[in-house]
Amino acid sequence: MFRQKNTVVWAASIMLCSIASAASAMELSISQGYRDGGKFEADIPPVSYSLAGGPATSIVLGHELDAKRTLEFLYSHQSTSLRNDRTRETLLDLGIDYYHIGGTNEISRSGDTVFFGSGGLGATHFSPSGDYYSETRFSVSFGLGAKHSIGERLILRADGKLFGTFLDSGSGIFCGVGTSGNGCSIAVSGTLAVQYEISAGIGFKF
Repeated sequence: MFRQKNTVVWAASIMLCSIASAASAMELSISQGYRDGGKFEADIPPVSYSLAGGPATSIVLGHELDAKRTLEFLYSHQSTSLRNDRTRETLLDLGIDYYHIGGTNEISRSGDTVFFGSGGLGATHFSPSGDYYSETRFSVSFGLGAKHSIGERLILRADGKLFGTFLDSGSGIFCGVGTSGNGCSIAVSGTLAVQYEISAGIGFKF
């Protein structure tokens, strides 16, 4: 799983570095926000589990393709917990990291403010605490946002995003040493876990 995570980061870094050599404007944005959602339906026992909402930190490295489009690499992290919806007990604590390659496309412009749509695809990395194994799954993202330029270098940025992580229905998730049954905490019955994230931050052009 760690090999998959490192491969995603390595591939994204190589791609963006090669693009940057084309001598076009780059952007680096750091945002703080709130992420919520994410439900896992279990077959055995028949109960649902939800991820607790909480703070999330995002870093976006972008490359301007033209006046309206930007290619981006997104990294977003949240420390959260998985809870039983019926009893409200915490099953485990975990970190969730999104590594996405995608971009933005301008929808409209008003003065120094640009409104855009965004999308991306990549990987979701789950890092449970304790004796559970980390897992990496394919995921996609869609969103809307705005960027406001202050001078030539400074940017204020706001984003609203939906993340969808694909799961294998009937398979186990959050497996490890010491867990009960087949060694996994949940036997998943659904195929998609969806989270939403709202964030705002500051960026720089270079």
